[in-house]
Parts: sequence; C-alpha cells; structure tokens
Amino acid sequence: MQRLPSEGPSPAGSRGHDERRVANRSARFVTLKRLRVYATLIGATLWAVWLVDFSVPGVVDRLGKVKGTDFLQFYVGGAFVREGRLNELYDVQALYTRSQATIPGSRDTLYMPIQSPQTSLVFSPLAGLSYGVAVTIWIALILLLYAASCAITWRHCKALHKYRYETIACAIAFPGLYSTVLNGQTSIIALLAVATALLALRNGWSFAAGLVLGCLAFKPHWLLAAGAVFFVAREWRVVAGAAIGAAGQVGVTALLVGPAVMNAYWQTLLAIQRIGDLLEPFPGDSLRSFFKVFVPWPAVMSLVALGVGVALLGSIYPLLRARNASPVAALRILASGPTALYAAARP
Repeated sequence: MQRLPSEGPSPAGSRGHDERRVANRSARFVTLKRLRVYATLIGATLWAVWLVDFSVPGVVDRLGKVKGTDFLQFYVGGAFVREGRLNELYDVQALYTRSQATIPGSRDTLYMPIQSPQTSLVFSPLAGLSYGVAVTIWIALILLLYAASCAITWRHCKALHKYRYETIACAIAFPGLYSTVLNGQTSIIALLAVATALLALRNGWSFAAGLVLGCLAFKPHWLLAAGAVFFVAREWRVVAGAAIGAAGQVGVTALLVGPAVMNAYWQTLLAIQRIGDLLEPFPGDSLRSFFKVFVPWPAVMSLVALGVGVALLGSIYPLLRARNASPVAALRILASGPTALYAAARP
C-alpha cells in the first residue's frame, strides 16, 4: 500500500524518536489509497446533497431557503445601483422590501446593509437578469474562479504534480467550496486575490502582489489582516502596493456612487458593534460571540476576544521577523493565523 512521503529525517534524541513513532503511526493510516477514497466519497456526498437541494424548480431550494442565500443581498444592491436608488443601499427597510419583492418566499431572510458600495457596483450587471439566471451565472463564476485559484497554486506546488487525482479530488471535496457555492458568497474573490498575490511574490513582484491584495478593500477586515501580516514582516513594497490598490478601489467607487453613499457606508461600519448579535447569532461565528457565552460583561468580553487575537498574531511574530523569512511565508500565514485577529475584533 503506497504511503505519503515523509518529511525527511527527524531530529536526534528521544524527542526525535517520539516524532518518528508518531509519524510512522500516522503513515499507517494516511495512505494514498485512503486519501483517494475519502476525498472521492466526501466530494460525491457533498455535491449530491447540493444537487438534490437545488433540483427543485424556482428560486427557493428544497429546504425552503433562497438559492444562493447570501447572493440575494448582492443582487438587490446591484438592482439599487442599476435603478439609481443609491440612497437606499444602506436602508434596512428598503433592502428587506426589495428582497421580498424579488423572492416572495424569503420572509425569514433579513440582511443588514453592511456590504461595500463596490460590491453593489460589481453585481449590478447581474441584477439586470432574473434572479434564477443571475444566481446560476454567479455559481458558475464561483466554480470558474475556484478552478483558476487552484490552477495558479498547482503551478508552483510541484510536489503535488505526481498526485494529480488526489489533488483534484481534495479540491472538489473542500467544504469551503461547497459552503461558498451553497450560499453564493464573495469569498472566492479573496481566494483568487491571495492565489494571484502568491504567484506574484514567487516571481519577486512584491509591489504587484500588494496591488492585488489591495483588491480586498471591498471587505475592509480582510485588507486589514493582510496589511497587518506584511507590516509586521516589514515587506514595505507589499504594504505600499496594498495601500495604493485599496485607495484606488475606494477612490473610483467614491466617484461612481458619490460622497453621500460613502459616508453612509462608513457610518454603517461604525455602527456594526451595536448590531453584532444580529450578524453573529451563534457562538462559533467569531471569537467575540464565542466568549460572550462565558463572559457576561460586554467590555470585558471584547477585550478578552481581542487579546486572544493579538496573542495569536504575537505567536507568529518570530516567524515573520526571522532572518530567512520570505514574503511567500508571510502570505501563507495570512491564509491561516491572523484571520483570528479579525474574528476577535469584528462584532
């Protein structure tokens, strides 16, 4: 039975012996055959469930939810842009009323208008189509952008090239893809931005990588997480590129929607703390909502959650400041650890 290759020789001593024993024990279970079978079964199960759920006619799925649930708010925002009703982008009642008019069966679906104006601008072309057609096109775009992100990453992960089937099977079975498609979310744009930035960094194009990461400005917390990592790593070209890219995106958006809409957006961001319970009804939504279960005092709870996020960033600080650290390593860290800083600070 073929097993995954080991990472190389372990350090000497009792610690090294323990590590070899754990590695050998894991290798007996994590085999290529099992990886192929598990990934295939998980992928087949997830997408079979999705097909059954979406197979009913109309724009409401078999469970009674709007197909591409989160896409509805993007669609309505795009419709406001197309109709010149920019002043209603951050009006809760207007968003709810238009959502009901678009999908009459979505009475229990309520969105808070917290999406950026640039998101509404991007989705305005799709808002010219019927909801069913628009959500189908968006799901197809999600799959296309995901495939592009995987292809960009695959190009530089040469160790995976001899495991083509396993890599494709795991990519298809990735629960994050399933969730993004099921809910019609925009996180796929961030994935493509990070994959493209990684490609640029591997080619030594630090400033270009920053410009690409600046595209994350449509979700400010993502941009702040990226900026924090590269700032700590002292990758100033990446930081400068991200700042310029973000400023350009925000500037163009302001010209298109006007200062009144931008001001309404900033006021909405400032008010998020007051509506945190609506945005995060479950304890697992963020560190803040998690600690709220155990800490009854809001101020203390926020400090504890923020402290955990800062501690996580502090734990990777030596890695970012190491003499042999690279921008690529910083981007890998960006994809995992410091996102908890956002999770702590968000409402």
